[in-house]
Amino acid sequence: MLRGAESALREGASGESGSGASLVLGPAEELTGWLARWAEARLEAGERLFVVQFWTGRPSRSLLSLTARFSGRIEIRFMGRDEPDLSPGSGSVDDKWAADGVALGARALEKGGWDHVVLLEVDAVVRQGFVELDRVLELVDRRPSDRGLLFLCTGAP
Repeated sequence: MLRGAESALREGASGESGSGASLVLGPAEELTGWLARWAEARLEAGERLFVVQFWTGRPSRSLLSLTARFSGRIEIRFMGRDEPDLSPGSGSVDDKWAADGVALGARALEKGGWDHVVLLEVDAVVRQGFVELDRVLELVDRRPSDRGLLFLCTGAP
């Protein structure tokens, strides 16, 4: 069961781009399915999304299909990389890689051009000590009022 999803949907359905900062908690497989449905609705409404994925595997097929359907309106990054590193032993994350992902999210919020910035499973790198929680929470304080910030987490740090 996802917690916070209803309020995030309500804010997104208000018709206002960048309606706030939201937190959705739940199992990883439910989060990715929910994100694909939420993102599709936002993209169909003409909004632009920037997603930073904080694990090393491939994104869900449903999320990838959105990049093809809505080319140029959704961008998925992998903790500072353009493509996931799927080489043997690539499951390890380091401080720099995780910090680069948070920095990417911050730049996407600050530079504009995106209606929503999504940090997918950023809680994992916080729990593992790669990034300080305060650094992630700074994004909420620095978020321009016309942009949405969505944290999708498998658990709270």
